[in-house]
Order: sequence, then C-alpha cells, then structure tokens
Amino acid sequence: MGVAGWCGYKLDRLLSKASRGRVRLWVLCLYLQPVPSRPLLPPQRQTNLRVGIVSAAALSASEFKRPKAAIDSRFEQGSICVAGRTDKGLAGSLWLHFGRLQERMFACDFEGLPAGRTCWDYDLEIAPQYRLGRTFARLWDETFRVLRDRGIAHTASWIHCANRASRRSHERMGAIQTGSLILLDVFGFKTVLASSRPFLRFAGPRRRIYIPVRAPIAGPGPKARVGRSRDAGAAASSNCG
Repeated sequence: MGVAGWCGYKLDRLLSKASRGRVRLWVLCLYLQPVPSRPLLPPQRQTNLRVGIVSAAALSASEFKRPKAAIDSRFEQGSICVAGRTDKGLAGSLWLHFGRLQERMFACDFEGLPAGRTCWDYDLEIAPQYRLGRTFARLWDETFRVLRDRGIAHTASWIHCANRASRRSHERMGAIQTGSLILLDVFGFKTVLASSRPFLRFAGPRRRIYIPVRAPIAGPGPKARVGRSRDAGAAASSNCG
C-alpha cells in the first residue's frame, strides 16, 4: 500500500468501526488513460473468450458479484459494460460512462471532460482464475476499440491510493495521475479536499459533490505496455460505481 495508502486505509477502518459506518474517509488518486491508436495485442487465434459490449439482459447481476441494485443503476444511468465471457461464465468486465456518473460508494458525481472526447471508466474486474492470462489485455483492447469508434481520446478514473497494484497496472498502459482527493463523510456531511481548484468543497446530507477530471486536447499518449502481469491481475476492482 505504501505509507500514505496504509495510513489512509487504517484511519478509515478505525473511523468506520467507531461510528458504525457513519464516518468514512477515502483517499483517491485520479487518473487519465489515453486511448491508443492501435490494438495492444496482435490478432488472436480462435479462443473460447468472447469479448464485447453486453446488455442488461445478457448477464445476471449475480455474475458481476455486485448488488443487483448497483448493476441496475449503472444501466439506468446509461453506462455500458465491456465483458469477457467463456462457456464457464464471466471472465472479466469493465464499465464505461459518457457524461456525469453518480458514484454509489460516496455521494459524488464524476465526469471526464471535455465531453465527447473523454469518458469515465470504472469497476474493472477480472475473475481470479484469469488474472495471469491475457484477459486483462483483451478486455482493454476491446474497450479501446469501442472508444476509438466513438472518438474518445481519454478515459478518466479514480483508484484508491492503497491499491498500488491497480495504479501500477494503469501506469504500465500509459495512464497518468492527474490529481488526488481526500473525501470525508461524517453522518452525511461531506468534505472534499482536492489537489486542483476548487481545493475545498462541502455538501450536506442528500446533496452530491461534482468532481470533473479534465483531459488535455491532444493526440494519443505514450505507448501502452501489456503482458502477463501480477499487477494486471491484481487490478481487479480498481474502482467501483
């Protein structure tokens, strides 16, 4: 986790336990991932892994190992899911959102800007038995193809500062950390300390805080490096919505 990640994680655990879950603290890193102009992997020979966009009716919420209400909310908001499937079930999935995303974990709305050129990606999950193979790269390859077809140049996301494996995995693919957030929720009263303007934001119960992540208007970023990697495998659940 690193010292900062460990301190943030332990403090959150202590606050949550002492308040019975009514006081929480999160320390998040904000990332921008450039969409490469070419595929990450060479053309694949026939495999039993099928990767593509899935509809709400294609998979049950139980396959995602997430609450049904969370999955239903994602589709209702307009998020799309890129999933890898085999005859044995779901191998991995990644969610994309175009516009303002209502985060369920904490009462914030995240958005990648500029609109039409940046989207939000979240809740990357690779099933344990596929984490040392090419599923991670295949999933991102299809995701990048979908984004190129839509004219998207960057995806934005948050990663918990304690999740170093996910951060390293994103950085290997060319992602750049653009900022950080400290979110404190005390009985529904929220405070956000950000590394960019406005540095301090507040919201009361039943109100949400808007957090945009702005990408530069430029060409593709550095070339991604992928392969069989424990970091890539451990990147499961890099962020959740």
